[in-house]
Order: sequence, then C-alpha cells, then structure tokens
Amino acid sequence: MGLCEEAQEYVEIGVLNGLFVLGRSIGFIGHYLDQKRLKQGLYRHPWDDISYVMPEKYEAYNFDGAQQ
Repeated sequence: MGLCEEAQEYVEIGVLNGLFVLGRSIGFIGHYLDQKRLKQGLYRHPWDDISYVMPEKYEAYNFDGAQQ
C-alpha cells in the first residue's frame, strides 16, 4: 500500500474528526480547570436574553418589556 492510499484510508475512517474531537476535549478540560483555579462558578447567560420572541407575542409588550 502506497503513502497516498494509506493517507486516503485514514481520511475515510475519520481520523481528522477524531483529532478535532481531541482538541475540543482538551480545550473543555482546560476551561474547566481554569474555572476551578479561579474559584468561579459556571456562567449561565440570562434566559430572557437568548429566548426567541414570536411576532404575535411581541405586540402584547411595550418596548421596555412590560406587558400592556
């Protein structure tokens, strides 16, 4: 088996995906350890800031978020 065929076989079995997952896993572990080192909790973004607002529900609210 030649070098090109072997390289193609590695690509077909998903070695590049495995390397991507490995890198992401190392990043998540590093982030977790850094949060522990800095004694920080898990950050949760406010739910109302990321929620979708449907047009029919949006009309029932003023621009400041108060219900009419």
